[in-house]
Amino acid sequence: MTVTSVHERHLPDVDDSFAIQAAGLGGLDELREHLRARLLLSKRAERLFMIQSMALDELVDRAAVPLPEGLVRENARAHKESLLEQLRVMGGSLEDYLASEGISETEADGLFVTMAAERTRRQLVLDAIAEAEQIGVTEDEARHWVVRRARQMRMDTNVYLDRMRQDDAVMEFVGEVRRRKALAFVMDRITYRDPDGNPMTLEELGA
Repeated sequence: MTVTSVHERHLPDVDDSFAIQAAGLGGLDELREHLRARLLLSKRAERLFMIQSMALDELVDRAAVPLPEGLVRENARAHKESLLEQLRVMGGSLEDYLASEGISETEADGLFVTMAAERTRRQLVLDAIAEAEQIGVTEDEARHWVVRRARQMRMDTNVYLDRMRQDDAVMEFVGEVRRRKALAFVMDRITYRDPDGNPMTLEELGA
């Protein structure tokens, strides 16, 4: 093999000109402040997610919900199909995913069942709360979550909605939104305390 030419790639300098052209901001200082705010927001979201997960796990443990085997299997199947769809959108395959994780398809299926059992417990508890508190989902709320999910899947909103209708997944999607509202209902009614026992708001806890 003969090398005929070498191309050197030069990255632009991170200066005021770069901040204005690439990010549409007023200068480098504004770009730094913008990135700092994005980082803080991301870290806060991670902390709040962890708090929600811990609170829900505690609620599920106390509820001691029995698990319908058929529902667990259905959730495991849906989880696998969702993964396959995400891989397809990103141009990947199940084989690539398994190779990157270093597991076989049988091992992956076992993990899907384990995760499905945990998810099913959470669903049943949140469904019971939504039913008891008469929590519903408005058309605007459903539309908001459709748009958000379509963006996550890098799909046009109308295309994503049509696909849900074809798969008869609209009611399942609405049920998921209802569970999110039930979780928010629970989180708003939990008393949070710092290490000294002083009450804290959820916003302060995630700050």
